[in-house]
Amino acid sequence: MTALVSFGCVPFQSPPAATGGTIVTGTYVLVSGTLYDPTGTCAGVPVPTAETLEFLAGGVMQKAELASGWIATENSTFSFSAGGNQLSTTETCLSPGQTDLLQYTATPTTLTTTRDGLVLVYNHL
Repeated sequence: MTALVSFGCVPFQSPPAATGGTIVTGTYVLVSGTLYDPTGTCAGVPVPTAETLEFLAGGVMQKAELASGWIATENSTFSFSAGGNQLSTTETCLSPGQTDLLQYTATPTTLTTTRDGLVLVYNHL
């Protein structure tokens, strides 16, 4: 698990537009997080978090997450599909059936996801 990442906030702005792209299989490590808050309150900034994503062949993604104050790492497995600039996930292990829809931008070296104004940037290892 990597070090905890503290999150920033950009008040009175919307996040940059997601452009999609090809998600390269392999491991991604969270390197930054920013909440874009059009209301300017910055009240929803998450606690420091460490997160690793692993994209496997066959549309499988595994996530290991540790947030500030947690005793143990939470490990989850998802099925995923990506198209346009949308990344859809369905959890298969830990909380089966839980779904999420994120916007994303992928390059050969980074993955950026956006949901509810929260932009997470991961580096591909």
